[in-house]
Parts: sequence; C-alpha cells; structure tokens
Amino acid sequence: MAKALDHPLAQRIYHGINLLAIAGLTITGFYIHRPFTEGAMGLARSGHFLAMYILLINLVLRIYYAFLGKYKDAGEFSFRAKDWGNLWKTLKYYAFLGEHPVAGKYNPLQKLAYLTVVLLLVVQGITGFALYRPELSADLVVSLGGLQLVRTIHFLTMWVLLAFTVTHIYMVFTETPDQVKLIFLGIAEEDEDRLVIGGGKEASPHYGAGGR
Repeated sequence: MAKALDHPLAQRIYHGINLLAIAGLTITGFYIHRPFTEGAMGLARSGHFLAMYILLINLVLRIYYAFLGKYKDAGEFSFRAKDWGNLWKTLKYYAFLGEHPVAGKYNPLQKLAYLTVVLLLVVQGITGFALYRPELSADLVVSLGGLQLVRTIHFLTMWVLLAFTVTHIYMVFTETPDQVKLIFLGIAEEDEDRLVIGGGKEASPHYGAGGR
C-alpha cells in the first residue's frame, strides 16, 4: 500500500521535471537527427538545449537533496553487501523463476538501474555539449574518436535511457500501481483508507507533508 511518505513532494517534483525534460529531449533529439518537417530546426535545437539545461540542473539539485535535503534518501540508493546476495534472487524473480526477495524501498536491480541512469545522464550532458560546441571540446572529441563517434554514443545512450523509461513505466504499473497516484497526484492509499474508516473526518498526518 502506498504511503504518503514513500515519495515526498520534493521527490515527486524532481521526478516530474525529469520526465518532462527527457520527453522534450527525446522529441527534439529525434527531429534534430532526422527532420520530419521544414523550418523547425532552430526551434528544435533551442528546445533541446533548454531541456538539457533543465535536466542537468534538476539532476544536481536531486543529488543535493538526496544527501542534504529535509528527507534525504541517499542511503536508500546505496548498494550494500547484502544487495549482492539478493541481486540474483531479484533477477530470478523478474524472470518468473523465483519468489520476490525481501528488500527495502528499492531492490538491488532498481538501485543499479537508478545509479546507472545518473551516469548515463552525465554522459549525455558531456557528449551533447561536445556536439554543441566541438571547438571547446576538441580534446574530448579526439579522445572519443571524432564527432561521428561522439554522435553515435549520444544517440545510443538515448536509446538506453528510453528503454529504461519504458521498462520503468511497465514495472510501476504491474508491480506497484498504487504508487502511480501517489507520484503523479500525491494521493496515497493510506489516506483514502483513513477517510473511509473515519467517515471523512480523519486525515492522515502525513498527507501533503511532502516528506519521507
């Protein structure tokens, strides 16, 4: 059952900004890669750069929040020794070959996925800037094998992020559908249950607190 403190308001805002920025980057990126109409390249590039800056700034703020925010949650993403023991069990569970192992808020596979996404976003930012201003990134471009290879890395990384996003959405709706209302609407099932039990008079002390 989704609880209001599972995803504080600040975390939900960061999550929403990430979603919108990645969607904007994907749409404009596809157009820049292969224009499907005329006269919109300037707008697409401007939109792409704006979404990139928003995403990177949001990422920095989210990392800051994870370590120093009111409801800091960096520890929930930490990969500990016991997670290695549960990793194989988690893989077996997702392959329908075993039971769901006991884990915290995030299982080992989720932790690896989220940490990898952060790394991939950094790669996208670096390669994107190299494509945007190659004259200021000459050493990096040369070390990566030239602009064409940089463009390829940027393009393939986008597909990896898209694959993660699709998988993430699928897993949320199939594994924890109750979290969808919480993340996007701020509605927790624990609050709905209390309203029903209390005849609408009892409100959750956590609802709307925006905290974990």
